[in-house]
Amino acid sequence: GWNGFPSIPSEMGTNTPTAITATSVGTLTGVAVSAANFFPDWTLASTLIVLPVTLIDFSAACENGGTTLSWTTAQETNSGYYTIEKSIDGLNFKVLAHVNAIGNSNLNTTYSYIDIESAKGISYYRLSETDKNGKAKLFDKLVVSNCTAGSPENGTIYSYHNEVFINLFSVTNQQVKINGYDVTGRLIYKNELFAGEGFNQLKMVPALAQGIYLFELVTNKTSLTKKILLEN
Repeated sequence: GWNGFPSIPSEMGTNTPTAITATSVGTLTGVAVSAANFFPDWTLASTLIVLPVTLIDFSAACENGGTTLSWTTAQETNSGYYTIEKSIDGLNFKVLAHVNAIGNSNLNTTYSYIDIESAKGISYYRLSETDKNGKAKLFDKLVVSNCTAGSPENGTIYSYHNEVFINLFSVTNQQVKINGYDVTGRLIYKNELFAGEGFNQLKMVPALAQGIYLFELVTNKTSLTKKILLEN
């Protein structure tokens, strides 16, 4: 007798239990369990699952009065977007931005984001990727020291959920121009927004069809361009 516990079906036999490693992902079915291993601890799920995205570089550089974060992938399958987070203690992180991923690619793809609110001292950054099914993978952290925002006017352009964001460190109050071009170089979007002295986050909803566009930011001091993938 088993003191009230259910008996093990005879057809299961006494096969050796199947080993499940930390990197295994999928549905567990038909695992044979012997009497000696009837009550082990099993972990079958995780919120962070290995995804078909191969990251070959994640780096940071102090330049243009801020911190430029860059990452390169060698392969992407069904990738949705990247999330950049920042912390001043290495434990408590806040989201800086979401950047749309290319989706599917077998070529090297490089992304970048400029943190123009960099602070004196040590800052921690981490990168994660979320696929189109909502599964996420967290990559390693970066530690950056003494990248402080200075007087040079600088910024970055990125997209998320078919919206276009511009982070801009402006040296003065001004009107800035935003232009969008299709792959043939035709101007298909034009906007003008106010930017105050200091840090600004400008958001646009260009209402364009899915595709790759070139967005241009023009200020009184500088200009920058960025290829953006918009997805409906």
